[in-house]
Amino acid sequence: MVNKKLEKNKKIKSGDNSDVYHHGNLREELLDIALEVLIEKGVSDISLREVAKRAGVSHGAPYRHFKDKNILLGSLARRGFNQLATELSNVISDYPGDPQKQLVEAGVVYVRLAIASPELTQLMFGGRIDGDCWDSIEEDVGENAFQSLLNIVINGLNADIYKNEDSMSIALACWTSMHGLAMLYSAGQLDISSDHFDPDSLSRMISDMLLYGLLK
Repeated sequence: MVNKKLEKNKKIKSGDNSDVYHHGNLREELLDIALEVLIEKGVSDISLREVAKRAGVSHGAPYRHFKDKNILLGSLARRGFNQLATELSNVISDYPGDPQKQLVEAGVVYVRLAIASPELTQLMFGGRIDGDCWDSIEEDVGENAFQSLLNIVINGLNADIYKNEDSMSIALACWTSMHGLAMLYSAGQLDISSDHFDPDSLSRMISDMLLYGLLK
């Protein structure tokens, strides 16, 4: 029995049934590889065939998880939005009882993520995902990320630190300000090696300026 199993694994490793030989989550592995391809080649040149080749699986294997390229890209974007939501939520737990600090550090986190993965950021916000796939992202994980920021704003409202009591307006002002900076970085328009454009310093300065205008 043991010898038969070993023989089967040898055949699978050699390519006879390569899409079966995976001990982890194949879907997540394919997404990891898709991100690598995205970084190397960009959105236009990413393909399910290339992802399958790098994963060492049959060309048809990715289609069990992603019916086409658009769904693959949408799944990558979902990852990005989920990470953003998590990082923004972590800011609240990192600075409990300090809504001003939460708001400033939320801006820093937003920009850091854009710099860490500019290609993914451009995919998330660049309009390259079509149709129902994008609609579901907006309704699901996109809203979760915005809700995380909104929760930070609500913490400030509960602490009575803002002169405007409209949580949505405050959250949108913060989001658009930091999003603009994040997109400039992710598009390579700002040189992170320059002292003038140090990401953490610049994002904190802009967040402080925005906060100054919001506080009572």
